[in-house]
Amino acid sequence: MFGFSRRIVLVTFVEHATTKVISSVRMPLERLPEAFTDGTELKMEGAEYVVVRATPPTKPEFTKTRRLVVLVRKRAPTGA
Repeated sequence: MFGFSRRIVLVTFVEHATTKVISSVRMPLERLPEAFTDGTELKMEGAEYVVVRATPPTKPEFTKTRRLVVLVRKRAPTGA
């Protein structure tokens, strides 16, 4: 009725090299992709990242768990 039934997933982005949490946000399920596959590119906090692994990797799985951990690495600069 008022949108309170939207399903929320806790998404945590972790830097692969350091295991440091870059960001942890609660996102509506409908704003998340069907899957976070290896090589997916993301922009966060002014930097570009590439997905190394997501746990769980697909929307049906993180819909059930309501949690998603995305392991990323900084994208290497191009052209230098």
